[in-house]
Amino acid sequence: MRRFSYEAVAHGADTLMFFQMRQSPAGAEMYHSAIIDHSGRDDTRVFEECKALGEELKKLGRAPLGGVADARCAIIFDWPTWWAFEDASGISSRVRYPDEALRYYRALFESNVPVDIIGCEDDLSKYRLVIAPLFYMVGDGVKERMESYVRNGGILLFTYYSGCVDENAHILKGGYPGSLKELIGARIEERDNLYEDMDHFVCEGVWMPEHVDDMSNSFTYNGVEYPAKKVCDVVYSEGASELAAFNKDFYSGQPAITKNKMGKGSTYYVATSSTPGFYSDLIRDLCGEAGVLDAMDRPVGSSREWEGVEIAERADDEKKVYYLINHTDEEKEVSFPFDGEELTENAGIEKGKTVMLKGCGVKVICVKR
Repeated sequence: MRRFSYEAVAHGADTLMFFQMRQSPAGAEMYHSAIIDHSGRDDTRVFEECKALGEELKKLGRAPLGGVADARCAIIFDWPTWWAFEDASGISSRVRYPDEALRYYRALFESNVPVDIIGCEDDLSKYRLVIAPLFYMVGDGVKERMESYVRNGGILLFTYYSGCVDENAHILKGGYPGSLKELIGARIEERDNLYEDMDHFVCEGVWMPEHVDDMSNSFTYNGVEYPAKKVCDVVYSEGASELAAFNKDFYSGQPAITKNKMGKGSTYYVATSSTPGFYSDLIRDLCGEAGVLDAMDRPVGSSREWEGVEIAERADDEKKVYYLINHTDEEKEVSFPFDGEELTENAGIEKGKTVMLKGCGVKVICVKR
């Protein structure tokens, strides 16, 4: 409870509220958990944990309030696109819009890269990297704003099932990816929708039956062979360079990942879905090109020291408040790169010194600007 409460604060919450204070004596929720259960006691585990959290939050005072994360990366998550995508007939039933967005978010989260979730109409100019998973619906004026973003130095990524329909869910004529064709620098001629037993693959030490492996597909990126899952777009470059190609089937040798230069920026297209290792690899490269650093101002993927430890920060004009959250059961020793003060313990932190994090533990460190 303490760990997840601090995670909420770390990502922008100014208030923590619990449902419910007292357990209901009757009705559908009479067995729902509460701070004070049916016994009415104030010495239960739940009550004591909530009390201890409240006492800790008093020590933090107003330090976290009003601060925001200084994200230079964003993921576009568009509700009308989700509705239109889920409602469309003929699309692979195995593809879910939130799931593909989550794959990219998880890779950023595990790399401790601050990321905003934005809509199609939000300003892109503050971000160095923008990821638009399953950008199925392209509304009026969106293409122009995205082209301007890339021409001015932005790094933009699209995935399969992008550029299919307009804001009325009507097909964009001229073939896929519709009005995004020039921006992506490629056209999509066909899509291979894989059955569930076709996207298994011997990867990262996991063995699958031989006959299933023969039905699967894959691609090679940065010298590593990754499985291609769910959907494989058959891509023909119209100016974009090929970064990876499919290894099997009638589209063997066709691009799986492309990169198209436009002005000062670049647009990437990922023509399939894959496993977590691929997304981590790709995110590291994208952040490197875009100049996006992790929450500790280090190159993404430069250290495994923080593996299993979430780092989030909220900043204002006077300070940055860092939240170090250990999501493992093991004690972690990590080197903190700034001078600061640990707020829950009122203890000074020296630059470069080791910070000890208990299993599932949390540190809140304030660094003056």
